[in-house]
Amino acid sequence: MKLLRGTLIALLLVVVAFAEAAAQSRIKDIDVHLNGNDLTARTSKRLDNNGNPCGLLKVSVLADNVEFQGNVIGDVVRHGGTYWVYVTNGTKEIHMDSPAFGEVALRFAEWGIPRIESLAVYTVTVELAEAAAAAVRRGYVQFSITPANAFIEFNGQQLDVTDGAAYKLVPYGSYSYKVQAAGHEPQSGIVTVNSDKVQVPVKLRSNKARVTVTAETPGSTIYVDGAMKGKAPWQGELIAGSYVVEARHEGYRPREVSVTLAAATERNIAIPALEMIIGELNIEYQPIGSQVILDGKTVGTTPLSFSEVAAGTHTVTIAHSGYDTATLSVTVSETGTAPVTGTLKKTTEKDIPAIRRKIEQAYNNKNYEKARELALTISNDATAQFYLGRMYEKGYGVAKDDTQAVEWYRKAAQQGNASAQTNLGFMYKNGYGVAKDYAQAVEWYRKAAQQGNANAQNNLGVMYKNGYGVAKDYTQAVEWYRKAAQQGNALAQSNLGFMYKNGYGVAKDINEARRWYEKAAAQGNQNAKDALKRL
Repeated sequence: MKLLRGTLIALLLVVVAFAEAAAQSRIKDIDVHLNGNDLTARTSKRLDNNGNPCGLLKVSVLADNVEFQGNVIGDVVRHGGTYWVYVTNGTKEIHMDSPAFGEVALRFAEWGIPRIESLAVYTVTVELAEAAAAAVRRGYVQFSITPANAFIEFNGQQLDVTDGAAYKLVPYGSYSYKVQAAGHEPQSGIVTVNSDKVQVPVKLRSNKARVTVTAETPGSTIYVDGAMKGKAPWQGELIAGSYVVEARHEGYRPREVSVTLAAATERNIAIPALEMIIGELNIEYQPIGSQVILDGKTVGTTPLSFSEVAAGTHTVTIAHSGYDTATLSVTVSETGTAPVTGTLKKTTEKDIPAIRRKIEQAYNNKNYEKARELALTISNDATAQFYLGRMYEKGYGVAKDDTQAVEWYRKAAQQGNASAQTNLGFMYKNGYGVAKDYAQAVEWYRKAAQQGNANAQNNLGVMYKNGYGVAKDYTQAVEWYRKAAQQGNALAQSNLGFMYKNGYGVAKDINEARRWYEKAAAQGNQNAKDALKRL
């Protein structure tokens, strides 16, 4: 019986030795040493069941599903390719087991370590044989990060971030990461890599202060710590901290305020009125009585002197009918008087047709300031007067001014300009720049309509249809609508279709109504398109 028991024990020892030899055949090398500089066992302390501090084994091995037995306290935590194993004080041996290399015993005395000590950290490096290493599966972890200038720490290692993207090829397992960026809340997490590619979107939450800066002086430009941000009022985000916020404006002394901003707050910053820097400007331009336009605003006639002008660069335009307009840039300073002197050049009659063409060209190209300057050189000319009226009506190149528009339209209309007569009628009809007066509107519409102006003909038709300024007369309305429609005026074509549809001023004729609606619709008239759907 004793002989049988001895035989069985011997066989068991042979089996264990064979298993360890097989495991060792898949392991190329193992190294164990005390890492005296590593304080992790102290900073991340773990106690055994008796309340005594453990020692820590940091086992680096490129293998998944490694299990540890023998005086192991608590869960084994994997950090990338490193397993953190806490063991009790005095441990002399533990066992590792993995499908990659089988079971193997770590007897620490083989590396000159009699026993594991409390609060000490030991580095265990397991190098697998080629066949075992090839069996380790790896995958990419890929981060897409907002904001793009953030940086990421992955398992204690900083990764490169390019345009908000970072990646790393790692063995399957769980890894920690932390993403940080100035002005944002940091974000940490754990990612498990268990496929060829694992994508991790990270969007940091802003903790910047939202700031609104207003300035009492209109047109001020806002600067923060000397960097231009934009015109006031300015809104933006700033990282928590202290700043100098400044308002600047040409011709004024800058003004600044110091502010301290807390994270994730809203702050309104108001900058009081800036102090104007005053200078003098004296304009002596010939001929006397020339119109002076300072920074786009008519301010008088030559000679003209200003004792309080904001310092800085100003645009001065000198205009006189019969003379070429002069536009100059003048700099006014706090000291001395800035002079503007000269003589306008006379415009000859032969120059007028060319100037008209230049006015039309500049206006059509939306170079309204140039169009205005040219128009003022021949301000007695009806074409120039019409364009001046148009620019004042629309606010093109000048401040919108219906009264000025009416004045220029009237001058051109009185010289027989049909476009100006039409627009003057429109101003009277709607009470823009003048008291509303339907009779006057009809008078000017009629003058232009008799010259063949299609817009005026249509508008006159509207007045007759509705009885504005004249007795209601559908027949007259149809007559004027037809004249304009035959010239291709889409509004008149739609209006004429309406008259035929309803039999106003003509015999009711749906086919004729459709014909005129179709002509208007082809030009994009929406009323005509809608009417065709209802026919």
